[in-house]
Amino acid sequence: MSRHFLSSLLDPSSLLICTDKEINNISLPENIKKNLIDIDRIKNKELYVKYYGKCNPSIIDSVDLVLVCVSNDILQETLYSLSKFNPRAAIILNHDASLYSKNIRDLCKRWASDCKCELLGPDSFGIQRPSISLNLSPNFPSVRQGRVALISQSRSIVSVIIDWASRDNIGFSLVLFIGKETSLSLSKVIDYLIWDYYTESIVLYLENMDNVREFISALRALARIKPVIVLKAGHHDYDDVVFSAVMRRTGVVRIRYFSQLFSAVRILSYPNKLNGRRIALFSNGIGLSRLAVDMIYASPMLLKSNLSSNTRESIKLLFDKISVIDHCSIIIHSSLDKDLVIKAMNLFLSDDDIDGILVLIAPDYSSDMLSIVEALLNIIPEIKKPIVICLMADIAATSLVKICNRYMISVFQTPESAAYAISVLAEHYYNQQLLLQVQPSIPFYVLPNIDDIKLLLSSIISNGRHNLNLQEIDAMFCAFDMRIKFSTEWKFLPRSNGPIEIHVWRDSIFGPVIQLCGSFINHKNFDNTNPLNMEIPPLNNFLARQLIERSNVFVNKLEIGDNRLSTLQLILVQISEMLIALPDIYSLCLGPFFITDYGVVSDNVAVEIMKHGNDNFVNVAYPHMAIHPYPSDLVKKCYLKDGTVCLVRPIRPEDAEILQNFIRGLSDRSRYMRFISAMRELTPKMLSHYTQIDYQRELALVAIIDKSANNDKYNEDTMIGFVHFLCNEDGLGVEYALVVGDKWQRIGLGNKLMIYMIDAAKKIGFKYMDGFVLSSNRPMLSLLKNLGFIIKTDPEDKSIYRVYFDLSRY
Repeated sequence: MSRHFLSSLLDPSSLLICTDKEINNISLPENIKKNLIDIDRIKNKELYVKYYGKCNPSIIDSVDLVLVCVSNDILQETLYSLSKFNPRAAIILNHDASLYSKNIRDLCKRWASDCKCELLGPDSFGIQRPSISLNLSPNFPSVRQGRVALISQSRSIVSVIIDWASRDNIGFSLVLFIGKETSLSLSKVIDYLIWDYYTESIVLYLENMDNVREFISALRALARIKPVIVLKAGHHDYDDVVFSAVMRRTGVVRIRYFSQLFSAVRILSYPNKLNGRRIALFSNGIGLSRLAVDMIYASPMLLKSNLSSNTRESIKLLFDKISVIDHCSIIIHSSLDKDLVIKAMNLFLSDDDIDGILVLIAPDYSSDMLSIVEALLNIIPEIKKPIVICLMADIAATSLVKICNRYMISVFQTPESAAYAISVLAEHYYNQQLLLQVQPSIPFYVLPNIDDIKLLLSSIISNGRHNLNLQEIDAMFCAFDMRIKFSTEWKFLPRSNGPIEIHVWRDSIFGPVIQLCGSFINHKNFDNTNPLNMEIPPLNNFLARQLIERSNVFVNKLEIGDNRLSTLQLILVQISEMLIALPDIYSLCLGPFFITDYGVVSDNVAVEIMKHGNDNFVNVAYPHMAIHPYPSDLVKKCYLKDGTVCLVRPIRPEDAEILQNFIRGLSDRSRYMRFISAMRELTPKMLSHYTQIDYQRELALVAIIDKSANNDKYNEDTMIGFVHFLCNEDGLGVEYALVVGDKWQRIGLGNKLMIYMIDAAKKIGFKYMDGFVLSSNRPMLSLLKNLGFIIKTDPEDKSIYRVYFDLSRY
């Protein structure tokens, strides 16, 4: 497999530096620095040219990275003199505060395009990679080594964060400034960090985005495995409200203020994360606890735990006098002892109604506060629930810092900052749950035939109309099984059932947006600034339910009942399906409506369609969507040689059980051929990986014997084949994996699954497909040879073949 396409920039093996002045404040890895060669292959004698690499300078035909720092008047000549080195990446540093005109920027982009190299700059401050001793930013102080990657679209923000981080003892794995005018893709950098061994968490400061689908896909892939913190200005802007809703779906944590940044960085580096949002408090002061509880009430992400009676009674036996506030706070009114505090923590940890613990300690000169904190820090790495500590004591600040550094765990100094920190953990947990929701929006069934509706919308557009009449809207709703009764009877219905409104509009950046809110009949108080009541499709039942809960649309939830909640949930999912399938929809307003035992009763509905249609959507998969929906177009029937009819479709998260049964049912030989190990079943992590798919960068297809389509021969749906591909590090190709059930081999299933995958990879735009096959797996090698794969022995292991298919020739 090739190196990542940004390795030449961020982990170069060879380097060419070309400047018109001496640059001293840089550092290089030893493996590069030891190969320094001064060369003079550029005609301008005033330039300093140094090459770091293993090749003889007289035969250099390619270099990983060129670093350029020259004045504007000789920049063009210098760049084109460097073309002969065929650089894979280039950094153009800011030169004495030079201002780069649009012409200069365009020149640099053209040169990079001609050389087919990644370009950082012009007007770049360079990069810092302390983890590999690489510092190519001479005008910035060196940062300490750490595990946080900082990516910013603002030079000033980079400067401030570097300054603050030095005082807060925070180190970085990468510091990178990407200006608005640079040709370097932010999505590519995010993709690189997925694979970067040295990075454990990421801080992004954003001002704008390149290709939105690529950006969202890369961010979702990164957030699945590493915590991501996003800081973006402008949260009072209307467009920014949608941005917040989108960030929630990517699984990242968005912070509002710069002052919150380092608290978020510290808490997300904790050894354990929340697996829920119910928080308990333990304190030696009522005032501290009340301040923290205020923060919990203010945070939509935090929930108060309900301490069990057993926990409360057991803690009373430990301390002379305690108070219990709001069923979630334990207040100790006596001197603290570290052994008793640890016993109390163990009681909290064993309480199933508690997901996280906030410990607030006020100065108490009769107690050894530092020993208590150290005892808590000592148990944190060994437990499964997070304990966040607040010690309000400046008198021991120096000693406290030393203790925290030793354990690499932060202690907060105000109840507000500690409560905010644990709210970050809660938001991360909540957003991660949303991130994992990728299954089909509606329980799987044959999608409705919507071709007639598409023709109807095209006809309306061609006739110059943009608003649908009630009959046309009703036909569109019926195509998606939406049953809405239009009547004025809603005015006499119980207020606990509504009124409710659903608004849909097309955001210029992120596409369709769905907003759920309580109805304001005159629309003067319509709230379009609350990101909590907004969501972007695709929706499934879980996402729709979460939107309902965040929106607080019902006056009294206890009077609603599960049936009415399910009805609203289904409407949201159906509207989501409609927006996915019909990209011509520009806006939709449903309501005011009420949900009754007889269905949905609405007073009003309006649908507006795009003025010019969407001809540019032909042969492009869902380009109007920020998140790639379930690719229902890949669902197809498959007829095997023995007459069996199976369904081939993209995998869904609810397939985890039948996938596990499929793997368990394979013979030992088949499992070994697929996984090159003696494993008998998939681990939970592997099950999650294979069933929760980002369709922008990977695909998994399953072959299913449908019990209902095979004369009840099977008691349940049965998986008989599985094929998967995942984007390689270089971004150009995919690595495939295929396994067919033992009883279903040699009847054409493997051949059909591979052809389907090749077609899908080609359609997405990948250049090649590769994989690794054991030399003893003759049936697989024969299949791939017949399909046109190139088969070569792996030079590092003669028992394995590397197989390769050129998709550009397919």
